Amino acid sequence: MADFEPRTVNFRVLGATVLMASLAFFAICLIGLAANGSDNEFWPLAFVLSILGVFFSVGFYCINRVLQSIESNTYKNEEAVLRLIRHIDHIREGIDALNENILLSEDAKVIAFRDKDLQALRQKIEEKITAKDWEAAAYLAEHMAGRFGSRQEAEQFRARIARERDQMRQQDIAMALARFDDRLGGFEWNESAEEIEKIKANFPDAPEVGELTEKLEQARTARKKELIRQWDQAIQNNEVDRSIEILKELDRYLTPNEAAAFEESARGAFRAKLHNLGVQFSLLVAEKVWDGALQVGLQIVAEFPNSRMAKEIQERLETLKAKAKATKIEKT
Repeated sequence: MADFEPRTVNFRVLGATVLMASLAFFAICLIGLAANGSDNEFWPLAFVLSILGVFFSVGFYCINRVLQSIESNTYKNEEAVLRLIRHIDHIREGIDALNENILLSEDAKVIAFRDKDLQALRQKIEEKITAKDWEAAAYLAEHMAGRFGSRQEAEQFRARIARERDQMRQQDIAMALARFDDRLGGFEWNESAEEIEKIKANFPDAPEVGELTEKLEQARTARKKELIRQWDQAIQNNEVDRSIEILKELDRYLTPNEAAAFEESARGAFRAKLHNLGVQFSLLVAEKVWDGALQVGLQIVAEFPNSRMAKEIQERLETLKAKAKATKIEKT
């Protein structure tokens, strides 16, 4: 209201002065008119003018009060708007200050807990490396570089992860190759081929993979040659049982043409073994060693089922079993 009062006080004083002057002039005219009557033309005219002055001053005063009220209300509205604007400004300043405090608080939290969080991240990376979870460990290392800015430490972790992952891969390849070599050493050719397929699937870029099939073929060929050599030696030394055992294994390696070449020698070996078993069976029967005779007889039936000797033994098999059982009872 400090700016409003100086503008309205002059109007109020002027209105009051005009009104008082009009009333005074009216009073003078009224007295003059009463004293002189209508003989003097001045006083009637002055009286009319005084009445008009009173009306004018009253109207002027009323208009002044109306204008004062309008101006006062306008000023009050302006003041209310200004107060509202100032209040909004205060609220905005408070919100800005609150936001700033929140940001400062968050920054303070980040600073306060950065070392703790970084240490927890280190521990988590170590756990992932121990668990051989290389992808997760690498991801956490990237997070360390991006979130905490520890680029040098993150790079050290990445190098370690790559090194240990490569070491583990080399160990896995070595173990797979060792299993393959064990299969080769046991002459397990089908199992060796399966190991090759597993190694190719798990380690397709390993340099050793391309050599495994050739190594398998070389080992298989070498075993075949060795069996043929042993077969020839057993035949020359008249080692019938050994030659037959060798021939059973060698049969896995022979082609139809190769098997035909061995057929005559094989027949001789089988005939010789059958002859030896027959002689052994006859001696045991003659000596009445029924348990031994039964075992040799069962061997002849199992290994030479189509031979005449096997058929004769089958006809006497129940008798041999009864005599072998009776012998055991007598011994007890």
